[in-house]
Amino acid sequence: MYKKFRLESAKSKFVKTHQMYRGSLNTENTSSCAASPVHPPAPLKPLLTASPYTSTSSSSSSSSSAASTSQSTANTSIKSHLYASDKHADAFEPFIQISSPLSTPSSALCHTLSVQTAQTPSSELEWSGSGSGAGFPQCVQRTIARQIRLVYPCVGKGRFGEVYKGEWRGEFVAVKTFNSADEKSWENECGIYSTSGFRHENILGFIAADNIDRGLYTELWLITEYHENGSLFDYLSGNQISAQVAVKMALSIVNGLVHLHMPIESCNGKPALAHCDLKSKNILVKSDLSCCIGDLGLALSGDRDGKVVQQGSVRTGTKRYMAPEILAKRIDARYLENFQKAEMYSVALVLWELLRSCQFDDERTGALCSFEHKMPYFEYIQGDPDEALMSKIVCEQKIRPSVCAEWRHNKIMSGLLRLAEELWVENPDERLNALRLKKSLSKIRTNLVQRATLPTILA
Repeated sequence: MYKKFRLESAKSKFVKTHQMYRGSLNTENTSSCAASPVHPPAPLKPLLTASPYTSTSSSSSSSSSAASTSQSTANTSIKSHLYASDKHADAFEPFIQISSPLSTPSSALCHTLSVQTAQTPSSELEWSGSGSGAGFPQCVQRTIARQIRLVYPCVGKGRFGEVYKGEWRGEFVAVKTFNSADEKSWENECGIYSTSGFRHENILGFIAADNIDRGLYTELWLITEYHENGSLFDYLSGNQISAQVAVKMALSIVNGLVHLHMPIESCNGKPALAHCDLKSKNILVKSDLSCCIGDLGLALSGDRDGKVVQQGSVRTGTKRYMAPEILAKRIDARYLENFQKAEMYSVALVLWELLRSCQFDDERTGALCSFEHKMPYFEYIQGDPDEALMSKIVCEQKIRPSVCAEWRHNKIMSGLLRLAEELWVENPDERLNALRLKKSLSKIRTNLVQRATLPTILA
């Protein structure tokens, strides 16, 4: 009975202390936590350096020692890694900084990533006391990983892990899982997603990042918006599209790429970035058939001088989509602009895939034309080619994806083909940049609207 009384008393004292603490936070941080409808807030920053779980002493002389010991206690009592998206700020109000068993990200982009838990309703807090009944009870928070119900089997696989459909608070989300061995890629992707000013309608929407203990290993989670249509590769493999929809998809992809490539100089700005693994499997198709770019695990960022921040840690993307200068190892990896130029070659191959999947009219004969979706260079390579073979095809033999003659007999198709041919030239300095490509695609779309041939889905 005495032990039970002490436990209830400690619980009551903790709740009262926590309410007082929350009240002070609301008073002191109201302006900094307000979300702007135009500019999303900066990434969450730690609010405390000591955990109230480790000491409830009211003595001022003991507060400093409690702060110094709380870090080690948090390591053993709570294991959580969570970055909250501004879009879901109502579900992730900052609560308390904790320490993580995972290492701190080795290279920050614009800021140091904050390791935080998220505010959880009191009904979702678990109480535990020491086995002897002595001491104060510990409050262990449920993280988002414990609130999501995964739907099996996985909906996709990549080089760093698997992607699952999950259900969270009545909505579907996508859960990308990483093994702890791929922590570097997970950290890089989390860091980029949590960069201030990064959100964009044509970039995959980020919700949170977390980890979950699987007993023998730690599984790292990246939670994003879920798109039922899947990747662009999957969608094109099972559906034919009109030339007008191809223009819409291409323009939305390039919109996202412009946002990645361009630095934003402001308090809520972002650095210039390069995706470094752009391909149809890393592009998602939304319900309205516009697209968004995902899978930023290999992305690079640039500093104010245009140099790559992650010097010495540059990793290559998918060999089939590699630019000639990367295959030939002629790229100067010190400067971000060189990777952005190489990325435009990858865009050309994605445009080719869109062309390959179109159903269109041959304006010369009036015949309805359609082709089966294929991957670039399908005539020469199957599966995942090695770098030597791709270098021989692209650099030595100077082969490019095959062009169907019928494409040149349709104004929309020929316009897209012309852009693809300008992007896959060998000299990177002769390729269009993302902004120029966006203007060219916008002109094609404007012409379609003026001709009143654009379906309502593109209006």
